[in-house]
Amino acid sequence: CPGYVPPNRALAAASMVAPEFQVTHESSVVGYLNFRQTTIASGRGDVRADYTPLLPLAGDAAALVAEADLLLAAGQLDASTRQAIATAVQSMPAASDANRLARIHATLLLVMASPEFLVIQ
Repeated sequence: CPGYVPPNRALAAASMVAPEFQVTHESSVVGYLNFRQTTIASGRGDVRADYTPLLPLAGDAAALVAEADLLLAAGQLDASTRQAIATAVQSMPAASDANRLARIHATLLLVMASPEFLVIQ
């Protein structure tokens, strides 16, 4: 319904509508993130991503986030979003290929969970 107003929200007080919230809620967001996390790590059916080209960047969180921003969000992530993701990824170990792959997975998931990516998508 185009005129949907989420209950108990500031939007109603501001006389604004938000039809997207009729289908977007806590459960759908968690479901989306769980789906993305599984797909990033394991693929979907016979389709598997090859993250080998990103491995050299995985030791440098800022460079990895910049590349993911470019590839997934056309470079449209806000600087504060890029910094928050880079800080989180930087806190992860990077000593082995398995660690670097985990950093890649986390970066991709966090970019795909960002407000900028979700609006672009």
